[in-house]
Amino acid sequence: MIKKILLTITAAFLLAAPTLHSAENKASDKNTSSKLTQISTLQALLESCYEGIITAGELKKLGTYGIGTFNDLDGEMIMYNGEIYKARATGEVVKVEDSQTIPFANVSLIGQEQIAAGTEISGSCGSFSDLKNAILKNIKNYNVPHCVIINFNSAKIRVRSVPAQKRPYPRLVEVVKNQKVFENDKINGVLIGFYFPKYFQGINATGFHLHFLSTDKNFGGHLLEISGSYNVAALLPQYEFNMLLPKEGDFAKARLYDKAHEKEINRVEK
Repeated sequence: MIKKILLTITAAFLLAAPTLHSAENKASDKNTSSKLTQISTLQALLESCYEGIITAGELKKLGTYGIGTFNDLDGEMIMYNGEIYKARATGEVVKVEDSQTIPFANVSLIGQEQIAAGTEISGSCGSFSDLKNAILKNIKNYNVPHCVIINFNSAKIRVRSVPAQKRPYPRLVEVVKNQKVFENDKINGVLIGFYFPKYFQGINATGFHLHFLSTDKNFGGHLLEISGSYNVAALLPQYEFNMLLPKEGDFAKARLYDKAHEKEINRVEK
């Protein structure tokens, strides 16, 4: 781990009864849960903490699927099957080098056997709101974060990205005023992201936060709107949550609690 990260916070969401931790039940949980790691906090991004604190290579050791951003807020990050892609503000999608640094991310360590097992959740949605409602109906424990991986066919989609910022960094709520929006009327690809309970407010965006990557790896970004046919490849509760916090830099000086943050999060994420 690079030196800029000092503090690791670990939270385990224990199952209801001790007997559920038997070897037999651990084996049965293998395909139905995974481990979530978060780099920094969303409040830190709101307060212009855009300096990368972990490399892409190091992040790949912590997860196989996830989302985030890059040093200087340079685009949207999508981790897919252990590889990291950048959806740039130009509309281009590129595979990133392991040396690139990341200021904020959520990644989940998910095995291929979990993806292959899939789920029985499929259908079509007329909007992002419809999709969220359909997924929520299949979450059994709303108080635990979930990793979501959804395959889409012939989707109509709208995504966004943001350009790299220069110091002195503007606040995130100002950056998204100049976000670049991209649309596609018929595209195949995958949505990757997370559902967070309301008590995560500030640490992360509550509800759903999803990024899109096309099958050909040429289109992607932060999801704003979508419609089309889908199949949920994974809806995995994250019973173990690790958070890595920066040791120094902008994070050490940032004001990470402000009553205005909740409204700002809604503005930057939607």
